[in-house]
Amino acid sequence: MISDRQSSLVFLSSIFCVLLFFGCKYQKETTSVEDPSKGVLFEKTLPTTVIDSFIEHKRIKYKIPAVSLAVLKEGKIAYFKNYGVVNAVTQEPITQEAVFEAASITKPVFAYTVCRLSQKGFIDLEETLHERFPFPDDMIEKYPCYTNMTVRHVLTHTSGLPNWGVDLISCPGEKYGYSGQGFEFLTKALAKSFTEVMDVRIMNYLNEEVLLPFEMDNTYFVESATLKELCVDGHLDGKPAEQEFPESPEMAFGMHSNAKDIAKFAINLLNNSKLNARLENEFFSIQTQVPSEEKEFDSTYDQGYGLGLYLRQSPHGMVFGHSGSNYDFKCLFEVYEDLKMGYVIMTNSDSGDLLTDEMAYFLIEGIEKKAKARVDD
Repeated sequence: MISDRQSSLVFLSSIFCVLLFFGCKYQKETTSVEDPSKGVLFEKTLPTTVIDSFIEHKRIKYKIPAVSLAVLKEGKIAYFKNYGVVNAVTQEPITQEAVFEAASITKPVFAYTVCRLSQKGFIDLEETLHERFPFPDDMIEKYPCYTNMTVRHVLTHTSGLPNWGVDLISCPGEKYGYSGQGFEFLTKALAKSFTEVMDVRIMNYLNEEVLLPFEMDNTYFVESATLKELCVDGHLDGKPAEQEFPESPEMAFGMHSNAKDIAKFAINLLNNSKLNARLENEFFSIQTQVPSEEKEFDSTYDQGYGLGLYLRQSPHGMVFGHSGSNYDFKCLFEVYEDLKMGYVIMTNSDSGDLLTDEMAYFLIEGIEKKAKARVDD
């Protein structure tokens, strides 16, 4: 004879199985892609439930505490959302106003500012940094070709500098070499100062050319009470990292923002860059090819740098954008010019690139292509 307790257990088990079945069925339906040969942005109605399920699944899988996502379609922001928690230990829920370190996405924002100032005659792309703000004598004595480094060399990553450090790897203009140091030198040269005067001048330029006209009202370059309140914590190996905020504008890596604000920047570049024809052509065309081992996507297509932007060819035409990594923050934005589609993805974890690497396939290129790329690899 079956006891009442056993009957109850059988009943509860049955209910659990039914819920599990429908739960799995629901999850499958909400995470499925209509056409795996195309990204979800090609669907007639934007499948926000599918997008949310994808992000949450990957966020948990890759142990990413927080994600900021903006989706671009028809040249507009079609969807924006912040996911997760501010800190993996405290589990404080994220707000929709929260910001992340934008890392090297700072570079194209600064590069665009420099190009706008060049258009206005404040600076010449062929001008040497040494003319505007002389390098120390001991550096010139050790590396005489320092005096040949131009604004263009820095923006196209042909300055001859390493990513960080002052010892030249090659003379300016000789070959490609990604360099954050070059952007730091250019910051001082643009402002003709490295004191508080530099901070004021650079912030004035950023406000006038980018932040105010593009209505990027949730983007920050220097430490403030508001920034400290809004910024999520970075994470290394799943543990919160110590927060550091810039005292001065660091134009190689120091911007803080979220996906919505960076999407505003991307959309303005796409729809109306406000650059003249010559500068626009140089800004959005590859000036410096990168070697195959440093290509950030499908290596069968041309990739390289324009004037601060990372550019790559794709089956859908030219794509512009930039990635960012401050170790405990990983991010990426890309815009497909011809499709008028794109995305901005920001994370607060050193594992965030596992997610950012999948976004182009999921949203635009198609998950079938991602599966093929894994086989080919």
